Amino acid sequence: MGDGIDANKRYTDADIAKWAGYEGSSTVRVMNQIRKDAGYNDYVEFGSDDVTANATKREQEELSPSNLALHGTPALVHIAAMGVEEAAVGAGMVGGAFALELFATGKEIIAGDELRAAIDRDQMHMAMLANLDLPQGYKTEEMSKLVSKYNDGWRSGAQKMAETGMFADKSKMALVQIHADQGANAARKMCDSGMSRATLATSNPGVASRYATDPAFKRGFDAIVWAKDHGAAEYKAATEALDKRDDRYNHLHVRVSA
Repeated sequence: MGDGIDANKRYTDADIAKWAGYEGSSTVRVMNQIRKDAGYNDYVEFGSDDVTANATKREQEELSPSNLALHGTPALVHIAAMGVEEAAVGAGMVGGAFALELFATGKEIIAGDELRAAIDRDQMHMAMLANLDLPQGYKTEEMSKLVSKYNDGWRSGAQKMAETGMFADKSKMALVQIHADQGANAARKMCDSGMSRATLATSNPGVASRYATDPAFKRGFDAIVWAKDHGAAEYKAATEALDKRDDRYNHLHVRVSA
């Protein structure tokens, strides 16, 4: 798995400087360009609050007809059955059994599509996390939430993107790191001032918007909060590493303040 190689060693000045004035370019778009560089032709929408494949599968199992029959209230099961029966009559079908079969088949198709989309999103997050320069402890915790039997863990598209696509054009991942560091700087200001998240969201709606929509910005923000929550030594290491990257950004006229 990627080990979070220091961004100051991985990227050339040219990789970083090309984004001066273009720091707001889309993380999702650039990550999909990296995905394409790894040999994939599809476009994956992913964001800051995605539901993982693990959570998607759990939700599907909880809402499955068999689980509802076992654990649902009699009223809920009865209402669901009535709805299918009425749909069958309205469609001119004979009996509800056939409608139930069609309903179950349709649900299986939808469930499969939902899980596939969740797997693709997880892979994008894993590939991104693997190559972001953030505290390793934070990355390990977050990666454990994404790895599942559904996406074959690290041995998946995530690995191919992280170990091939990321390095076809390193400047693309340099932008993703810039976005993560913009989030990290926003979190550092919050932590050092003693400001709450709610106050930050009210006083700086731009930060709140970036956090809600940009997955790299959110990772950087959350990583600094994680470091702060894990003691002075962890926070000092994380902010010193951030200072080094910020010095380089400033030298190359790349904006990293949020």
